Amino acid sequence: VVLLDLMMPRMDGFELLEILSLRDEIQIPIIICSNIKAGDSRKKKLSNRADMIIEKADHDGWEIVKKVIEFLR
Repeated sequence: VVLLDLMMPRMDGFELLEILSLRDEIQIPIIICSNIKAGDSRKKKLSNRADMIIEKADHDGWEIVKKVIEFLR
């Protein structure tokens, strides 16, 4: 699983997601951690490329870990 934060140095998560989506041989689940809210148009675009989106502001670190474990089950 790739746990992807959109805010990264040098290359942001949007760029990495674009690269991963162009590589058909990469078939791994992608979970995005972001503070993009439901009304943001970027969220719809991301939801088409990611298996799950977790809003960081709504969860602490342990809750994010639990959500990832639930997803993997």
